[in-house]
Amino acid sequence: IYLAMTDAHVPLRFNISDLSTIGMEYPYTYPLTLSGCAHYMREIGTDNSLSFMRKKKLAGKPYVEVQRFPPTTIYQEPEVVTTFMPRKMSNVHSFSITEDLAIFFFYPVIINPKKYYSANFHVFE
Repeated sequence: IYLAMTDAHVPLRFNISDLSTIGMEYPYTYPLTLSGCAHYMREIGTDNSLSFMRKKKLAGKPYVEVQRFPPTTIYQEPEVVTTFMPRKMSNVHSFSITEDLAIFFFYPVIINPKKYYSANFHVFE
């Protein structure tokens, strides 16, 4: 499948021949998906795609879930490679990989959702 990805948790599925939108790919509703990754990475030596999502259960802090998408996997059912809870959340747009590691940089950027409207959705101002 072909997906147009953003940092949002809902990518658009599209037709590669004419670029028309087929529909939106929603993750399962639980655990709650807070954000996604704009840049999937190809797992070295495979046809798998790697990505991450920020998730949240009813109790506890948000966590990061690293996901693997083999070619036959549907969007809603990735293989979970690992999960971890960062000491501090940040605006993470992408990540890097080696043969054995996924590398995340958590920059000291914090977005306050309570100010979205007053800043006209200019979240970095």
